[in-house]
Amino acid sequence: MVDESDSNITENPDCMHVVRPVSGDINVISPLSFFSCEKTSSTSNSPVKCLLILNQEIHLPFKFFDRLWKSTSIRICADGGANRLYNYSRQNSVLNEYTPNYIVGDLDSLIDPVRDYYLSQGTRIKKQGSQFYSDLDKSIALIDLLVNFPSVDVSKLDDYSGLEKTEVDRIKGQDRPFFKQIFLLVVGGIGGRFDQTIATISRTIQSLSQRPFIDFILLNSEHAEFVLLLPKGKNFIDFPTEKGFMDEDRGDNPRNVGLLPLSGPANVTTKGLKWDVQDWRTEMIGDLSLCNYQVGDNGIYLGTSSELFVNIEF
Repeated sequence: MVDESDSNITENPDCMHVVRPVSGDINVISPLSFFSCEKTSSTSNSPVKCLLILNQEIHLPFKFFDRLWKSTSIRICADGGANRLYNYSRQNSVLNEYTPNYIVGDLDSLIDPVRDYYLSQGTRIKKQGSQFYSDLDKSIALIDLLVNFPSVDVSKLDDYSGLEKTEVDRIKGQDRPFFKQIFLLVVGGIGGRFDQTIATISRTIQSLSQRPFIDFILLNSEHAEFVLLLPKGKNFIDFPTEKGFMDEDRGDNPRNVGLLPLSGPANVTTKGLKWDVQDWRTEMIGDLSLCNYQVGDNGIYLGTSSELFVNIEF
Protein backbone atom coordinates (compact mmCIF):
# COMPACT_ATOMS: atom_id res chain seq x y z
CA MET A 1 0.00 0.00 0.00
CA VAL A 2 0.95 3.67 -0.14
CA ASP A 3 0.54 6.45 2.41
CA GLU A 4 -2.77 8.05 1.44
CA SER A 5 -1.92 11.20 3.43
CA ASP A 6 0.89 11.98 1.02
CA SER A 7 -0.07 14.99 -1.14
CA ASN A 8 1.67 13.37 -4.14
CA ILE A 9 -0.78 10.46 -4.09
CA THR A 10 -4.24 10.45 -5.71
CA GLU A 11 -6.92 7.84 -5.06
CA ASN A 12 -8.81 7.06 -8.27
CA PRO A 13 -12.16 5.39 -8.92
CA ASP A 14 -12.12 1.67 -9.64
CA CYS A 15 -12.18 2.31 -13.38
CA MET A 16 -10.70 5.17 -15.41
CA HIS A 17 -9.95 5.77 -19.06
CA VAL A 18 -6.29 5.81 -20.06
CA VAL A 19 -5.46 6.70 -23.67
CA ARG A 20 -2.90 4.51 -25.38
CA PRO A 21 0.22 6.54 -26.31
CA VAL A 22 0.97 7.69 -29.83
CA SER A 23 4.20 9.48 -29.02
CA GLY A 24 7.36 7.73 -30.11
CA ASP A 25 9.25 8.84 -26.99
CA ILE A 26 7.23 6.51 -24.76
CA ASN A 27 8.49 2.96 -24.31
CA VAL A 28 5.55 0.57 -24.76
CA ILE A 29 5.63 -2.90 -23.21
CA SER A 30 2.85 -5.32 -24.22
CA PRO A 31 2.99 -8.48 -22.07
CA LEU A 32 -0.13 -9.91 -23.70
CA SER A 33 1.64 -9.92 -27.07
CA PHE A 34 3.17 -13.22 -25.93
CA PHE A 35 -0.25 -14.81 -26.22
CA SER A 36 -1.11 -13.48 -29.67
CA CYS A 37 0.56 -16.37 -31.55
CA GLU A 38 1.73 -13.74 -34.03
CA LYS A 39 5.45 -14.18 -34.56
CA THR A 40 7.92 -11.47 -35.48
CA SER A 41 11.35 -11.87 -36.99
CA SER A 42 14.59 -9.95 -37.38
CA THR A 43 13.40 -8.75 -40.80
CA SER A 44 10.25 -7.16 -39.33
CA ASN A 45 9.97 -3.64 -37.94
CA SER A 46 8.13 -4.97 -34.88
CA PRO A 47 9.96 -6.08 -31.71
CA VAL A 48 11.27 -9.63 -31.91
CA LYS A 49 9.66 -11.88 -29.28
CA CYS A 50 12.04 -14.39 -27.69
CA LEU A 51 11.58 -17.09 -25.06
CA LEU A 52 14.32 -18.03 -22.60
CA ILE A 53 13.89 -21.05 -20.31
CA LEU A 54 16.11 -21.25 -17.22
CA ASN A 55 16.88 -24.22 -14.98
CA GLN A 56 13.74 -24.29 -12.85
CA GLU A 57 10.79 -26.66 -12.94
CA ILE A 58 8.04 -25.38 -15.23
CA HIS A 59 4.71 -24.96 -13.42
CA LEU A 60 2.53 -23.55 -16.19
CA PRO A 61 -0.81 -24.66 -17.62
CA PHE A 62 -0.21 -26.40 -20.92
CA LYS A 63 -2.50 -24.09 -22.91
CA PHE A 64 -0.68 -21.12 -21.40
CA PHE A 65 2.78 -22.43 -22.31
CA ASP A 66 1.66 -23.45 -25.79
CA ARG A 67 0.57 -19.89 -26.57
CA LEU A 68 3.87 -18.53 -25.28
CA TRP A 69 5.84 -20.95 -27.43
CA LYS A 70 3.88 -20.29 -30.61
CA SER A 71 4.16 -16.51 -30.30
CA THR A 72 7.97 -16.44 -30.11
CA SER A 73 10.47 -16.53 -32.95
CA ILE A 74 13.58 -17.54 -30.98
CA ARG A 75 13.54 -20.13 -28.18
CA ILE A 76 16.61 -20.67 -26.03
CA CYS A 77 17.26 -23.03 -23.13
CA ALA A 78 19.96 -22.02 -20.67
CA ASP A 79 21.83 -25.24 -19.83
CA GLY A 80 19.60 -27.22 -17.43
CA GLY A 81 16.58 -25.35 -18.73
CA ALA A 82 16.63 -27.93 -21.52
CA ASN A 83 16.05 -30.68 -18.94
CA ARG A 84 13.06 -28.75 -17.62
CA LEU A 85 11.58 -28.28 -21.08
CA TYR A 86 12.13 -31.96 -21.91
CA ASN A 87 10.41 -33.12 -18.72
CA TYR A 88 7.51 -30.68 -19.14
CA SER A 89 6.99 -31.74 -22.75
CA ARG A 90 7.03 -35.44 -21.83
CA GLN A 91 4.54 -34.91 -19.03
CA ASN A 92 2.16 -33.29 -21.50
CA SER A 93 2.84 -35.87 -24.25
CA VAL A 94 4.07 -33.22 -26.71
CA LEU A 95 7.81 -33.90 -26.67
CA ASN A 96 8.26 -33.48 -30.42
CA GLU A 97 6.39 -30.14 -30.53
CA TYR A 98 8.81 -28.04 -28.47
CA THR A 99 12.32 -28.02 -29.87
CA PRO A 100 14.50 -25.06 -28.82
CA ASN A 101 16.69 -23.31 -31.35
CA TYR A 102 19.70 -23.40 -29.02
CA ILE A 103 20.91 -24.75 -25.71
CA VAL A 104 23.66 -22.55 -24.27
CA GLY A 105 25.76 -22.44 -21.11
CA ASP A 106 28.63 -24.25 -19.45
CA LEU A 107 26.48 -27.39 -19.86
CA ASP A 108 27.26 -28.78 -16.41
CA SER A 109 23.54 -29.41 -15.79
CA LEU A 110 22.47 -30.72 -19.20
CA ILE A 111 21.99 -34.50 -19.00
CA ASP A 112 23.06 -36.77 -21.86
CA PRO A 113 19.62 -38.17 -22.87
CA VAL A 114 18.25 -34.64 -23.20
CA ARG A 115 21.31 -33.46 -25.13
CA ASP A 116 21.09 -36.41 -27.51
CA TYR A 117 17.36 -36.00 -28.07
CA TYR A 118 17.46 -32.31 -28.91
CA LEU A 119 20.52 -32.76 -31.13
CA SER A 120 18.52 -35.35 -33.08
CA GLN A 121 15.73 -32.77 -33.48
CA GLY A 122 18.02 -30.09 -34.89
CA THR A 123 18.74 -28.02 -31.78
CA ARG A 124 22.13 -26.35 -31.79
CA ILE A 125 24.17 -26.63 -28.61
CA LYS A 126 26.67 -23.90 -27.81
CA LYS A 127 29.02 -24.47 -24.90
CA GLN A 128 30.37 -21.40 -23.12
CA GLY A 129 32.63 -22.54 -20.29
CA SER A 130 33.46 -19.17 -18.72
CA GLN A 131 32.43 -18.85 -15.06
CA PHE A 132 32.66 -15.05 -15.23
CA TYR A 133 29.25 -14.99 -16.93
CA SER A 134 26.05 -16.70 -15.82
CA ASP A 135 24.05 -18.92 -18.15
CA LEU A 136 21.51 -16.08 -18.24
CA ASP A 137 24.21 -13.70 -19.49
CA LYS A 138 25.31 -16.19 -22.14
CA SER A 139 21.75 -16.69 -23.34
CA ILE A 140 21.07 -12.95 -23.60
CA ALA A 141 24.28 -12.47 -25.59
CA LEU A 142 23.27 -15.26 -27.96
CA ILE A 143 19.79 -13.81 -28.49
CA ASP A 144 21.21 -10.36 -29.25
CA LEU A 145 23.65 -11.79 -31.78
CA LEU A 146 20.90 -13.79 -33.49
CA VAL A 147 18.58 -10.77 -33.74
CA ASN A 148 20.89 -7.82 -34.31
CA PHE A 149 24.01 -9.44 -35.80
CA PRO A 150 22.71 -12.35 -37.91
CA SER A 151 25.87 -12.36 -40.05
CA VAL A 152 27.88 -13.63 -37.07
CA ASP A 153 28.35 -17.41 -37.23
CA VAL A 154 28.00 -18.25 -33.54
CA SER A 155 29.07 -21.86 -34.16
CA LYS A 156 32.56 -20.59 -34.97
CA LEU A 157 32.97 -18.57 -31.76
CA ASP A 158 35.13 -20.11 -29.05
CA ASP A 159 33.57 -22.36 -26.42
CA TYR A 160 34.76 -20.29 -23.46
CA SER A 161 33.37 -16.75 -23.75
CA GLY A 162 33.04 -16.14 -27.47
CA LEU A 163 29.38 -15.12 -27.33
CA GLU A 164 29.83 -12.43 -24.67
CA LYS A 165 33.03 -10.96 -26.07
CA THR A 166 31.71 -10.87 -29.63
CA GLU A 167 28.43 -9.27 -28.59
CA VAL A 168 30.17 -6.60 -26.48
CA ASP A 169 32.44 -5.73 -29.39
CA ARG A 170 29.47 -5.44 -31.77
CA ILE A 171 27.45 -3.28 -29.35
CA LYS A 172 30.34 -0.84 -28.96
CA GLY A 173 30.49 -0.37 -32.70
CA GLN A 174 26.85 0.62 -33.24
CA ASP A 175 24.55 3.52 -32.35
CA ARG A 176 21.32 2.90 -30.43
CA PRO A 177 18.98 3.29 -33.49
CA PHE A 178 20.74 0.36 -35.16
CA PHE A 179 19.35 -2.21 -32.75
CA LYS A 180 16.05 -3.97 -33.16
CA GLN A 181 13.81 -3.98 -30.11
CA ILE A 182 13.63 -7.36 -28.36
CA PHE A 183 10.82 -8.56 -26.09
CA LEU A 184 12.50 -11.21 -23.95
CA LEU A 185 10.26 -13.42 -21.82
CA VAL A 186 12.24 -15.33 -19.18
CA VAL A 187 10.68 -18.48 -17.69
CA GLY A 188 12.22 -19.91 -14.52
CA GLY A 189 14.06 -16.92 -13.07
CA ILE A 190 11.50 -15.76 -10.50
CA GLY A 191 10.19 -18.07 -7.75
CA GLY A 192 11.91 -21.09 -6.26
CA ARG A 193 15.20 -20.46 -4.43
CA PHE A 194 15.48 -16.89 -3.18
CA ASP A 195 19.16 -16.51 -4.11
CA GLN A 196 18.42 -17.56 -7.68
CA THR A 197 15.60 -15.04 -7.86
CA ILE A 198 17.94 -12.29 -6.63
CA ALA A 199 20.59 -13.42 -9.13
CA THR A 200 18.06 -13.11 -11.97
CA ILE A 201 17.08 -9.63 -10.80
CA SER A 202 20.72 -8.55 -10.51
CA ARG A 203 21.73 -9.85 -13.94
CA THR A 204 18.63 -8.37 -15.55
CA ILE A 205 19.42 -4.91 -14.18
CA GLN A 206 23.00 -5.13 -15.39
CA SER A 207 21.91 -6.43 -18.79
CA LEU A 208 19.46 -3.55 -19.29
CA SER A 209 22.22 -0.99 -18.67
CA GLN A 210 24.19 -2.56 -21.54
CA ARG A 211 21.21 -3.33 -23.79
CA PRO A 212 18.47 -0.68 -23.54
CA PHE A 213 16.85 -2.18 -26.65
CA ILE A 214 15.73 -5.28 -24.69
CA ASP A 215 12.47 -5.30 -22.73
CA PHE A 216 12.85 -7.89 -19.98
CA ILE A 217 9.67 -9.68 -18.90
CA LEU A 218 10.16 -12.24 -16.12
CA LEU A 219 7.46 -14.85 -15.56
CA ASN A 220 6.83 -15.96 -11.99
CA SER A 221 6.76 -19.75 -11.94
CA GLU A 222 4.65 -19.88 -8.77
CA HIS A 223 2.11 -17.09 -9.22
CA ALA A 224 0.21 -15.72 -12.20
CA GLU A 225 2.20 -12.54 -12.70
CA PHE A 226 4.76 -10.88 -14.89
CA VAL A 227 7.72 -8.99 -13.44
CA LEU A 228 8.69 -6.21 -15.82
CA LEU A 229 11.90 -4.18 -15.74
CA LEU A 230 11.05 -0.67 -16.90
CA PRO A 231 13.88 1.55 -18.14
CA LYS A 232 14.42 5.08 -16.92
CA GLY A 233 12.02 7.51 -18.61
CA LYS A 234 8.45 7.31 -19.90
CA ASN A 235 6.81 3.89 -20.14
CA PHE A 236 3.38 2.49 -20.91
CA ILE A 237 2.31 -1.02 -19.94
CA ASP A 238 -0.26 -1.97 -22.60
CA PHE A 239 -2.55 -4.25 -20.59
CA PRO A 240 -6.36 -3.92 -21.02
CA THR A 241 -8.15 -4.53 -17.73
CA GLU A 242 -10.90 -6.65 -19.26
CA LYS A 243 -8.53 -9.23 -20.74
CA GLY A 244 -6.69 -12.00 -18.96
CA PHE A 245 -3.74 -14.00 -20.21
CA MET A 246 -5.89 -16.24 -22.41
CA ASP A 247 -8.28 -13.48 -23.54
CA GLU A 248 -10.94 -14.49 -21.03
CA ASP A 249 -13.16 -11.85 -19.40
CA ARG A 250 -11.66 -10.87 -16.04
CA GLY A 251 -14.95 -9.39 -14.82
CA ASP A 252 -14.53 -7.26 -11.71
CA ASN A 253 -11.33 -8.94 -10.52
CA PRO A 254 -8.66 -6.25 -9.93
CA ARG A 255 -5.16 -6.81 -11.29
CA ASN A 256 -2.63 -6.37 -8.48
CA VAL A 257 0.40 -4.20 -9.18
CA GLY A 258 3.56 -3.43 -7.21
CA LEU A 259 6.29 -0.86 -7.89
CA LEU A 260 9.63 -2.29 -6.82
CA PRO A 261 12.72 -0.01 -6.75
CA LEU A 262 15.16 -2.92 -6.63
CA SER A 263 17.92 -1.12 -8.54
CA GLY A 264 17.89 1.95 -6.28
CA PRO A 265 15.70 4.94 -5.32
CA ALA A 266 13.39 6.35 -7.98
CA ASN A 267 11.02 9.27 -8.41
CA VAL A 268 7.87 7.87 -10.00
CA THR A 269 4.78 9.27 -11.73
CA THR A 270 1.88 7.00 -12.70
CA LYS A 271 -1.52 7.14 -14.37
CA GLY A 272 -3.88 4.16 -14.27
CA LEU A 273 -3.38 2.84 -10.73
CA LYS A 274 -5.89 2.93 -7.88
CA TRP A 275 -3.39 5.09 -6.02
CA ASP A 276 -1.53 7.16 -8.61
CA VAL A 277 1.60 9.04 -7.64
CA GLN A 278 3.19 12.24 -8.91
CA ASP A 279 6.97 12.71 -8.67
CA TRP A 280 6.89 10.34 -5.70
CA ARG A 281 10.09 8.96 -4.22
CA THR A 282 10.24 5.24 -3.60
CA GLU A 283 13.10 3.13 -2.26
CA MET A 284 13.59 -0.18 -0.49
CA ILE A 285 14.34 1.48 2.87
CA GLY A 286 11.57 4.04 2.43
CA ASP A 287 8.10 4.26 0.88
CA LEU A 288 6.84 1.49 -1.40
CA SER A 289 3.73 1.12 -3.55
CA LEU A 290 2.67 -2.47 -2.92
CA CYS A 291 -0.76 -4.14 -3.19
CA ASN A 292 -1.82 -1.36 -5.53
CA TYR A 293 -3.96 -2.33 -8.49
CA GLN A 294 -4.68 -1.34 -12.05
CA VAL A 295 -7.77 0.79 -12.78
CA GLY A 296 -6.69 2.19 -16.17
CA ASP A 297 -8.76 0.49 -18.85
CA ASN A 298 -6.00 0.27 -21.46
CA GLY A 299 -2.96 0.05 -19.23
CA ILE A 300 -0.66 2.09 -17.03
CA TYR A 301 1.58 5.07 -17.71
CA LEU A 302 4.72 5.02 -15.59
CA GLY A 303 7.50 7.56 -15.63
CA THR A 304 10.56 6.80 -13.53
CA SER A 305 13.88 8.50 -12.81
CA SER A 306 15.61 5.12 -12.50
CA GLU A 307 15.09 1.53 -13.61
CA LEU A 308 12.05 0.09 -11.86
CA PHE A 309 10.59 -3.40 -11.50
CA VAL A 310 6.82 -3.74 -11.73
CA ASN A 311 4.97 -6.92 -10.83
CA ILE A 312 1.55 -7.18 -12.47
CA GLU A 313 -0.92 -10.05 -12.41
CA PHE A 314 -2.40 -11.55 -15.52
